[in-house]
Amino acid sequence: MRALVIGVVLTSIAVSRPACADDVPDATTQPKANPDTTTLYLATAWSPGPTVPVRIGFDGALRLHRGYLAVETRLGLGGAASLTALGSQLQGHIGLGVGVVLRANDRVTFAPMVAYDIYGIWERYGASFAIHYVTLEVPASISFGRVVLEPFVQLGIARFQGATDPVVVVGPRIGFVL
Repeated sequence: MRALVIGVVLTSIAVSRPACADDVPDATTQPKANPDTTTLYLATAWSPGPTVPVRIGFDGALRLHRGYLAVETRLGLGGAASLTALGSQLQGHIGLGVGVVLRANDRVTFAPMVAYDIYGIWERYGASFAIHYVTLEVPASISFGRVVLEPFVQLGIARFQGATDPVVVVGPRIGFVL
């Protein structure tokens, strides 16, 4: 039994070490540095809100990756409705996110970032107000050449008329590398 264990250990050491200099990995097989990219995203998002049960929006985003830095600006329009209050809302949205770029491999990139968003809300009967979101956003970009599919989640807080509530935003994005 001891001879079998020693044989397995020696075999694993021999297999894991290069036999000659030609077997040493070169720079082309090493992980690549983060490329500088600019990506335009189109997105939809779902989130429960403090004034209505469901909000859905359509956003555009522009994200710059420079080395390990990610900066994203967002602009969007959306709406919300409440079946219980029989009300509806329209909204405008602007946001900014800053974070880091973490490449899992050549196709998958994570860009966790701190994000701030403000929503201007206009209700059906004339009321208007703003909701501020401060979140940790975690997008997972899956690249198919110049097309990027990106599921994302945001967790944080929403501030509305002096009240603070937890906020969750989830959604898919599709992006185009410019």
